Amino acid sequence: MTLKIHYASGSPWAWRVMLGLAYKGLAFEAQEIHFSKGDSQTPEFLVLNPHGQVPVLQDGDFTLYESSAILVYLDRKYPENPLFGSSAEDNGLIWQRLLEMQNHLFPVLRGAVLPIMTGTYDENKDAVHTEYSKVPAELAKLEIWLGDKDYFFSDGISAIDITLYPMLALMQRLLASPPAEVLDSSVILPLANKYPKLAAWMQRIEAMPRFDEVYPTHWQ
Repeated sequence: MTLKIHYASGSPWAWRVMLGLAYKGLAFEAQEIHFSKGDSQTPEFLVLNPHGQVPVLQDGDFTLYESSAILVYLDRKYPENPLFGSSAEDNGLIWQRLLEMQNHLFPVLRGAVLPIMTGTYDENKDAVHTEYSKVPAELAKLEIWLGDKDYFFSDGISAIDITLYPMLALMQRLLASPPAEVLDSSVILPLANKYPKLAAWMQRIEAMPRFDEVYPTHWQ
């Protein structure tokens, strides 16, 4: 039975799952929902995820939400092209990086860009600039993690890469948009000048098979 993913275009959490599906070579049906139309709050959708969030994966009669949980499930059930390594040590090190990003980088990015995305910058101005001031140091940390490797773990794509890429792509897109003129984008962009290893890594992710297939539809 075909896997089905419920997603919203541009959601970095849904996008990471779709990148995972693409990397693992899995066929899937994509069901787009629109928050602006209330799709995530319908009784039918709330049965799938009571929090009204994406992504949601359906694999036959099995339903799962939360992007990291979905990636773990896919890797366990469909082990070809593993996302979490091939040993206990690999798995632990990959999760270490994922949790570091979850607990440090991602809160900073959300605090800096979410109020601009949602039109609540004016009432969160001080907090936005405080969080944004932390972004360069977090990106510098990623440069160190990457080092001379093509990907963040070993020589191949892992859950680290497909979890991180959508967040950075969203950050770049937002900083180039008119609402983000309140932020000094020159401290980060162009990424190729400020963080060349990170920029080259992003190009490698964009060259992966089926990348275009899961690229956000409303960004095209």
